Amino acid sequence: AAAAAAAAAASAVAAAAAAEGGGGYFGGGSAFVEIPGQYAPYSANQIDTKPAPELNAKLIRFESKVDVIRRTDGQQLVRRIGMVGSDGKIHRFLLQFAVSYLTRTDERTAQVHHLLDKLLRKGYLASQRNLSVQSTAVVPIAQRLRMTSDDLASCSLDEVYRLECHARGISPDAPSSFCKDEVAKGMQQINVGIETPTIGSSGTNVARREKEESVKIEVYKKVCNMVKPNILFRHVEVALNGPEALFCFRKAFSGQLAVNSLLQYAFNVTERTPSKFLFNLRNAQIIAADFRLAYNNQGLLEGNKVPFRMTRNIETLLGPSMVEGSFIPAMVSVSSAASSMAQDIYSALCLLLRDDIMSWYTSKSVPRSDEKNQELERQLAERIVKNVSLVQSRLKDCAPNVTQTTTELIDSKVRNLLATATAPEVLWKATP
Repeated sequence: AAAAAAAAAASAVAAAAAAEGGGGYFGGGSAFVEIPGQYAPYSANQIDTKPAPELNAKLIRFESKVDVIRRTDGQQLVRRIGMVGSDGKIHRFLLQFAVSYLTRTDERTAQVHHLLDKLLRKGYLASQRNLSVQSTAVVPIAQRLRMTSDDLASCSLDEVYRLECHARGISPDAPSSFCKDEVAKGMQQINVGIETPTIGSSGTNVARREKEESVKIEVYKKVCNMVKPNILFRHVEVALNGPEALFCFRKAFSGQLAVNSLLQYAFNVTERTPSKFLFNLRNAQIIAADFRLAYNNQGLLEGNKVPFRMTRNIETLLGPSMVEGSFIPAMVSVSSAASSMAQDIYSALCLLLRDDIMSWYTSKSVPRSDEKNQELERQLAERIVKNVSLVQSRLKDCAPNVTQTTTELIDSKVRNLLATATAPEVLWKATP
């Protein structure tokens, strides 16, 4: 009976595929609308074969309920719609207003993640740890409107923090207001205690900067006493069913965080605010929302003071065992897979960074003709090469160096980055 049911289901699928893809009953599939985000780079194909549109999920209907949620630090209201597919799943998307430059940047981010996922499948160490990365589908609808794939199990650090504040009956803006007031008082005391610097008085300027940093570090430590370091851990613990599920989540989360952290460091991604740090409670996937590269005035990727986001709550969720046994080895494995194929991905990185810096320049100036854009591309060629070299050098530095003759650990670079990202002297510089 089971074999007969399976044969019937297989024949039904084959008949439907033939009817749609082979010019069947409804004009070769023209009457069907596919669910967006089922092609590369948004959908990972383990064998990299030719796409099969006849097997993709088709739109049956829209959900009658439209959710309105807050994103971007609670300052933007977005609508979430649901598309019921022929595969029996509900595919949800956010309707967001965004300029075309940001939409194109998100498309390039998806291409970077898709390229890295291919490298992870070919890397020996990464394959052993089952490391993978999935990009977020971004579908432009109009010039300033787009759809972004979403999941009900996705949440951000900002949402977790606001839920904790609501349960305790306190204002979520209290720490930020306290920080601003205390820093303002400290700066006022410094202005009273130090005379106005004269021209050429470099010693006074250095002393002033040191006192300003000491004031901000002290304020940061006071804010840490106001915000508990285990908010994220308790939220995940309550959401999951038992210690076994929690262990599996932490292990998968540490691998996903390692991939995301390495990309933040290599591509100099800044502004990783709590509202932009999204993760999925169901599969521990980290969603790279608003993954923006930071350039200086000359169009070069400059060094970031904070290599990646590793705050106290994230570190508490991982725990010492996962940091040492999963996060650091996973980060080394990803960098090893990427650096071992540096020559193969060089051209792809040049194209991606070329498109990104061209969009960055054009977004800051009036529209230009094609000839002027070509001239601008020739002028930026040297900077593109420098940016690609910087990205590849950072990936190579994090890879294990088994040929070194020193007594340092082969993952010493990753450990130094982790120590820098978790140091209080650096964390106060990060975006709260």
